[in-house]
Amino acid sequence: MASQSQLTCCNLALLSIGARTQISSITPSDGSTAADACATLFSFVFQNLARSARWHCLNKQLALTLIQAAQGTPENPSGTSLLLTAQPWLYGYLLPPDSLMVREILPPITTTGSATNQTTLNNSVTPLIPDVYQIPYATGYTTDSSGNAIEVILTDQENAVCNYTVDNENPQIWDSLFTSAFVASLASYLVPALSLNALLMQKQIAIAERMIALARAQDGNESWGSQSHVPDFIRARAGATGVLLGGLVTVLMAICRGPHVRV
Repeated sequence: MASQSQLTCCNLALLSIGARTQISSITPSDGSTAADACATLFSFVFQNLARSARWHCLNKQLALTLIQAAQGTPENPSGTSLLLTAQPWLYGYLLPPDSLMVREILPPITTTGSATNQTTLNNSVTPLIPDVYQIPYATGYTTDSSGNAIEVILTDQENAVCNYTVDNENPQIWDSLFTSAFVASLASYLVPALSLNALLMQKQIAIAERMIALARAQDGNESWGSQSHVPDFIRARAGATGVLLGGLVTVLMAICRGPHVRV
C-alpha cells in the first residue's frame, strides 16, 4: 500500500480539479476510477517531472560499479578480464538502477596530497572545474555475457563517481515547490481520465506549467551558479591541458560572459 504522503498528493490533485470525494488508497484494489487513475499515473508523472530539471531534492551521488574496460587499461590489460567498452571510451560503468538522469561524472574522492588522473593515459588533464571543464560521458545500451540488457555510463574517468537524479517517489524527501508542481501535473492528467472536461484540462495544464516554472526557478536560485561561459571553439584552443596562455583567457571570458539563466 502506498504511503500516506503519496496518498495526500493524489487527494490534493483530485481536490484541485473539483473532485467531490477523496480516495483511501492508490492501489488498483481500491476499486474506484480515481484510485485506478492515480495508481496508473503516479510513477509516470513523477519520472517525467523529475527529468525536467536538476532538482536538488532528487540529487544523489554514488561511486560507480565498473563492468567494462578497454583493452590496455590497468583493469583490463589483455582485454579478457572485463567486457570491452564501446569505442572510443575507456570505461563502462553500470548505470545505477535508481537513476532517472545522469547529471555529471566526477573524479573519485582522494585523501589530501594524493590524486587520481581523469584517464589512465600518461598525459596532463585539467581537473574538474564546474561549468567550464566537465568530464565527458555518454549513456548507452549493452548486454552481459548471458545476453541480458544493461544500461551503462561510458567515460574515460577511472574510478568514476556520478551525480544523478534518483528515482525516489517518496514525497517526504521532496521540496515543497516540487511537490506543488507534481500535484498540479498529476491533476492535469487526471482531468481527461475522470471528467473529459477539455476546458478544465487546459486550465490545469496552465497551472502546472506555472508551478513547474516557479519550482525550477527557486531550485536554481538555491544553487551555486557561474555567469561565465566558455564556448567550445575557445575551449578547443586550450588543447589537452585546458589552459589558455597569458591574459588571453581574461579577455575571452569577458567577451563571452553573459547572463546565467537558472531554470
